[in-house]
Amino acid sequence: MIDYSDALNLSTLIHAQDPTLNIGYLDVTYSDLGGADRASLMIRATSETKQKFPYGILQNAHYSMFQVDYNHQKNRYVIEQFSKHHEMPKFRKCSTAKSLTEVAQKIVNYFN
Repeated sequence: MIDYSDALNLSTLIHAQDPTLNIGYLDVTYSDLGGADRASLMIRATSETKQKFPYGILQNAHYSMFQVDYNHQKNRYVIEQFSKHHEMPKFRKCSTAKSLTEVAQKIVNYFN
């Protein structure tokens, strides 16, 4: 199950796993619109820093947005890319991970 502290942990894990600092901007938020048992994490990341966004808009930068859900039946996190800049590579349609550390590694690998 995903809770609010997972958003803080995932942000810390992504920064810790990114030694080359390819992720210039990272925002991880917690969303529980469907109820606490269906909570998810939303990840917005770019290769540029916030000060270098064209016209100050995230969607003008080389960005990618991900949603991380938890599948209770399979005991796995599900990572789905739902928006990206047209020049960014494709992320697998739906990827799974066993832990938040593995989720962080997959996000960092995507930007490398």
